[in-house]
Amino acid sequence: MPDAIDRMVIEELREIMEEGFSELLAVFLADSARQYQALDGDWRAGRQDGLHKLAHSLKGCCSNIGAIECASIAAGMERAARAGDWGRFPEQMAAFDSALQRAHDDLRDLV
Repeated sequence: MPDAIDRMVIEELREIMEEGFSELLAVFLADSARQYQALDGDWRAGRQDGLHKLAHSLKGCCSNIGAIECASIAAGMERAARAGDWGRFPEQMAAFDSALQRAHDDLRDLV
Protein backbone atom coordinates (compact mmCIF):
# COMPACT_ATOMS: atom_id res chain seq x y z
CA MET A 1 0.00 0.00 0.00
CA PRO A 2 1.45 3.41 -0.93
CA ASP A 3 2.07 6.06 1.70
CA ALA A 4 -1.05 7.98 2.67
CA ILE A 5 0.92 11.23 2.61
CA ASP A 6 3.52 12.75 0.34
CA ARG A 7 6.71 12.81 2.41
CA MET A 8 8.23 15.59 0.29
CA VAL A 9 5.29 17.88 1.06
CA ILE A 10 5.61 17.05 4.76
CA GLU A 11 9.33 17.83 4.78
CA GLU A 12 8.75 21.14 2.96
CA LEU A 13 6.06 22.06 5.48
CA ARG A 14 8.33 21.08 8.38
CA GLU A 15 11.06 23.33 6.99
CA ILE A 16 8.73 26.28 6.37
CA MET A 17 6.70 26.01 9.57
CA GLU A 18 9.58 25.15 11.92
CA GLU A 19 8.14 25.27 15.47
CA GLY A 20 4.61 25.63 14.10
CA PHE A 21 4.74 22.30 12.26
CA SER A 22 3.16 20.26 15.04
CA GLU A 23 0.37 22.80 15.41
CA LEU A 24 -0.24 22.71 11.65
CA LEU A 25 -0.61 18.94 11.77
CA ALA A 26 -2.94 19.14 14.78
CA VAL A 27 -5.12 21.67 12.96
CA PHE A 28 -5.27 19.44 9.89
CA LEU A 29 -6.19 16.40 11.96
CA ALA A 30 -9.05 18.27 13.63
CA ASP A 31 -10.28 20.16 10.55
CA SER A 32 -10.21 17.23 8.16
CA ALA A 33 -12.11 15.05 10.64
CA ARG A 34 -14.70 17.83 11.18
CA GLN A 35 -15.10 18.43 7.45
CA TYR A 36 -15.51 14.73 6.72
CA GLN A 37 -18.09 14.40 9.49
CA ALA A 38 -20.04 17.31 7.96
CA LEU A 39 -19.88 15.69 4.51
CA ASP A 40 -20.91 12.30 5.87
CA GLY A 41 -23.70 13.82 7.96
CA ASP A 42 -25.14 15.75 5.03
CA TRP A 43 -24.92 12.69 2.78
CA ARG A 44 -26.67 10.46 5.30
CA ALA A 45 -29.36 13.10 5.89
CA GLY A 46 -30.00 13.43 2.14
CA ARG A 47 -28.75 17.02 2.00
CA GLN A 48 -26.98 16.80 -1.34
CA ASP A 49 -27.02 20.47 -2.33
CA GLY A 50 -23.74 21.48 -0.67
CA LEU A 51 -21.81 18.24 -0.94
CA HIS A 52 -19.65 19.51 -3.80
CA LYS A 53 -18.51 22.44 -1.63
CA LEU A 54 -17.66 20.18 1.29
CA ALA A 55 -15.79 17.77 -0.99
CA HIS A 56 -13.93 20.71 -2.57
CA SER A 57 -12.91 21.97 0.86
CA LEU A 58 -11.67 18.52 1.86
CA LYS A 59 -9.73 18.23 -1.39
CA GLY A 60 -7.89 21.48 -0.70
CA CYS A 61 -7.28 20.71 2.96
CA CYS A 62 -5.82 17.30 2.12
CA SER A 63 -3.82 18.54 -0.83
CA ASN A 64 -2.19 21.28 1.25
CA ILE A 65 -0.86 18.80 3.82
CA GLY A 66 0.21 16.18 1.28
CA ALA A 67 -2.59 13.66 1.87
CA ILE A 68 -2.62 12.87 -1.84
CA GLU A 69 -4.86 9.81 -1.80
CA CYS A 70 -7.47 11.71 0.21
CA ALA A 71 -7.25 14.71 -2.12
CA SER A 72 -7.72 12.48 -5.16
CA ILE A 73 -10.78 10.75 -3.72
CA ALA A 74 -12.25 14.08 -2.59
CA ALA A 75 -11.78 15.42 -6.13
CA GLY A 76 -13.79 12.48 -7.44
CA MET A 77 -16.52 13.12 -4.87
CA GLU A 78 -16.59 16.78 -5.85
CA ARG A 79 -16.99 15.90 -9.55
CA ALA A 80 -19.72 13.36 -8.77
CA ALA A 81 -21.60 15.81 -6.54
CA ARG A 82 -21.44 18.60 -9.13
CA ALA A 83 -22.79 16.21 -11.77
CA GLY A 84 -25.44 14.74 -9.47
CA ASP A 85 -23.90 11.31 -10.04
CA TRP A 86 -24.75 9.68 -6.73
CA GLY A 87 -24.30 6.03 -7.74
CA ARG A 88 -20.67 5.74 -6.65
CA PHE A 89 -20.83 8.31 -3.87
CA PRO A 90 -21.19 5.77 -1.02
CA GLU A 91 -18.18 3.85 -2.37
CA GLN A 92 -16.19 7.08 -2.62
CA MET A 93 -17.16 8.03 0.94
CA ALA A 94 -15.96 4.67 2.24
CA ALA A 95 -12.70 4.97 0.29
CA PHE A 96 -12.16 8.49 1.62
CA ASP A 97 -12.84 7.39 5.19
CA SER A 98 -10.20 4.63 4.91
CA ALA A 99 -7.67 6.94 3.25
CA LEU A 100 -8.24 9.64 5.86
CA GLN A 101 -7.68 7.16 8.66
CA ARG A 102 -4.38 6.09 7.09
CA ALA A 103 -3.31 9.72 6.59
CA HIS A 104 -4.25 10.57 10.17
CA ASP A 105 -2.29 7.57 11.47
CA ASP A 106 0.79 8.61 9.49
CA LEU A 107 0.53 12.25 10.55
CA ARG A 108 -0.11 11.52 14.24
CA ASP A 109 3.28 9.82 14.30
CA LEU A 110 4.84 13.16 13.29
CA VAL A 111 3.10 15.41 15.83
